Amino acid sequence: MSSTRRGFLGGLVSLPGVLAAAQAPLRGGVIVAELPPGVDRGTFANSLYSKYGVAGAPVGGVRLAPHIYNTMDDVEKTVRAVRELLG
Repeated sequence: MSSTRRGFLGGLVSLPGVLAAAQAPLRGGVIVAELPPGVDRGTFANSLYSKYGVAGAPVGGVRLAPHIYNTMDDVEKTVRAVRELLG
């Protein structure tokens, strides 16, 4: 697993109420973070993009797809953005 993927998973699951697939056989190149109850996924994904420039899809949670071109700075920016939006 790449360091950016580990960073995304570790950073996201450290946030209260956020869940992400942790079993290696269930993971592909995409991360789906389940948001806490009461958080609207569509509104959250739109805010993530409009306020922070981070694209995510509101399917089954918030779907993020880190790629080889992402850096650890991108990971930290994304985790910080999710944390701030969750308040």
